[in-house]
Amino acid sequence: MPKTNMDSAPDAQAGDDLKQIHGIGPKKEPRLKAAGILTYADLGQRSPEELAAASGVAVKTIIERDWIGQAKRLAAPPLLRARVDKLTPIRGNLRSPTIPADEPAAARLMFRLMADDTPAAKSFDFNATIEAREYYDPRGRHPVGIEAGEVELSSSCTVEVTGDPLPPGLYKLLARVDIYPRGHGPAHKPLYTQEATGDLVQVGAAAE
Repeated sequence: MPKTNMDSAPDAQAGDDLKQIHGIGPKKEPRLKAAGILTYADLGQRSPEELAAASGVAVKTIIERDWIGQAKRLAAPPLLRARVDKLTPIRGNLRSPTIPADEPAAARLMFRLMADDTPAAKSFDFNATIEAREYYDPRGRHPVGIEAGEVELSSSCTVEVTGDPLPPGLYKLLARVDIYPRGHGPAHKPLYTQEATGDLVQVGAAAE
């Protein structure tokens, strides 16, 4: 049966990281979450008086530090976009348009995360999924690899994945990059998703 505030306090790690708001530290965050203020959106909808009662911080301090404004800015999804610069097959550490059928498939993805506005957060989590699509039968897709990590805004990010060997044939590399808030949980939906096609890769006979 799901827990409620009636029988237990929420996990301090549930919801958003309220410590991203200036003035809320590791001691104040659990108090706010125990009062049911779990996300930036929750906090942004409360009055200074409600926040003071939950956190023990003076109303004047909450107003001066603009807790509510900070929360609303963090809750608003930034206008993000990603530019994929490279999606290439690799063998060893070098780009290779051909690989033997008995060698693991490997690919390198390079992308850059940008924003059309100035978000409060400067870094984000990402999840990159790379597949090889059969060139003559687009329904045939083979996973190459998945990589998760952190990307800084306006910085280039390089991802390399290695998967199982591919059957002989010609393939087109595909990538999907999902961007999330830092420290996101399983229930978080992506803030932004970018899909891209990359280079062709020919998988030949097994190496002798």
